[in-house]
Amino acid sequence: MLVIDFIISLSLTTGYIYGLPEHKLKIPNSENVPDPCDPSKLVKSIGHLNYDGGGPLNPFGSDFESKRSWSVLCPLDSDGDGFTNGQELGDPKCQWKIGDIPERTFNITHPGVCTPVNSEMCKHQVICNINIQRNCRFTEFSTSMLAFGTILIVILTLLKFISNTEVKYRYEHGVWPATCCPALPYDKPGFSWDI
Repeated sequence: MLVIDFIISLSLTTGYIYGLPEHKLKIPNSENVPDPCDPSKLVKSIGHLNYDGGGPLNPFGSDFESKRSWSVLCPLDSDGDGFTNGQELGDPKCQWKIGDIPERTFNITHPGVCTPVNSEMCKHQVICNINIQRNCRFTEFSTSMLAFGTILIVILTLLKFISNTEVKYRYEHGVWPATCCPALPYDKPGFSWDI
């Protein structure tokens, strides 16, 4: 029962940690966006400040939330780095439709983060240090769901403990009646305690 309680609470705590995968289908090259601070890694969620998803939205995520249409979102420069979202995501002519292969699938940059991070336009924003710190912390929602899951486990465990008949009987009447074993020593043919 305790294992089931743990699994339930774990599923509650992890349900909203990552960005919504269906949004990736509405954006070209959304699976190929490199981390601006570590290009060897790909960003899991281009709409959130936390690259793993969840938590506050970055400028691109805010624009996506309000526009919900690539044709409207494409010509914007969400992060203010001088490149349109379409240029950064391989659709400079803003002609991409869901299911199409984008015009360009290489040299993709992050539309929600000023890039390149060390350029004159972007270096004052201290992007990488902020993201390193942010990636080391849970988002507020994740933290609250983790606390909720822990409290739920404690409550369910207490309910199981309280509903236990033996514990209830001992609390109300004292010692549980001897139903298991006769008092020792006892005599049994062929058996002796004095060996």
